[in-house]
Amino acid sequence: MGTLRSLPPSALIAGLCARNDPTYGPNRPAAGNNGQSLFVVDLTQPDWTDAQRQTLNGSGVNVVRRMLGGIRNYGWRSLTNPASDASWVDFGNGRLYTRLSAELNLVGENFVFWPIDGQNGHTISTFHDSLAGQLMFHYNAGELFGDTADQAFAVDTGPNVNTLDTISRNELHAVCRVKMAPFAEWVVIQIVKRQVTQPL
Repeated sequence: MGTLRSLPPSALIAGLCARNDPTYGPNRPAAGNNGQSLFVVDLTQPDWTDAQRQTLNGSGVNVVRRMLGGIRNYGWRSLTNPASDASWVDFGNGRLYTRLSAELNLVGENFVFWPIDGQNGHTISTFHDSLAGQLMFHYNAGELFGDTADQAFAVDTGPNVNTLDTISRNELHAVCRVKMAPFAEWVVIQIVKRQVTQPL
């Protein structure tokens, strides 16, 4: 009790993810307001300048900051190359992909040994609806991007995916496409002053 220890930032990030995931899901960054530490009392290094933070951020280094009277994580980038692999810069998207893969494969496990009664039969139709329902949960949670669910995800179990050949091999197939929601890394607010005689 009362002992202070120096730990790597990964311990803080793991704790923040464990705290936030049950409420917000893996796509919500454990950064900013959601990255505020409850137990870290200080950092071992001096504060980074804004220019240094931008350089580090561009290199996939997430900075932990002294900020607003506490310690908070202030980045949510992966280590992927933002020039050659921009789709996976968002660390939350990578974490959400892992969760979706596990969940959708679990849905698929429920259909192992079902009789395939046609290319558009009961089994494939139910399989499709089960996968779509799982993705709808994530859409309703704000983790997928689109003004409508149809813009955010698609599930294809049709005859081009479940061909007569794949069915003859006792295989049930699905292709799931998703648009994962990005996070706001910068906020730009413009204030325009108007004269009292001018309309807003």
